[in-house]
Amino acid sequence: MDVLVALTPEAWERYAGQVKPGALVVVDGERVPNVPASDGTRHALPILATAQRVLGTPVGANLVALGALVALSDVVPAKAVEAAIAGRRPGGSAERALRAFRAGIELAHRATRR
Repeated sequence: MDVLVALTPEAWERYAGQVKPGALVVVDGERVPNVPASDGTRHALPILATAQRVLGTPVGANLVALGALVALSDVVPAKAVEAAIAGRRPGGSAERALRAFRAGIELAHRATRR
């Protein structure tokens, strides 16, 4: 599966031309404007805003994006990613990271229920 996650306009501009038809595209919809619609594989989500809301800082947006990507792609089970996150983060930072990851999953679920 081809995937592009772009959280900034610069990332979108740099890699958008390499996106193949049918690729899963996830962008921060508040920061990356004018992403053309496609066959339902493009998702503009408020990734940085979600990190800010859940963690109090945009740091952690990568974990929100990862959660959204896991939920939208089903490439790997969410529980496996949660175990990997918990294994790499000591102590209390694991819970913060997991909150961000789970917020991304919920963000994707809400977006696809519309």
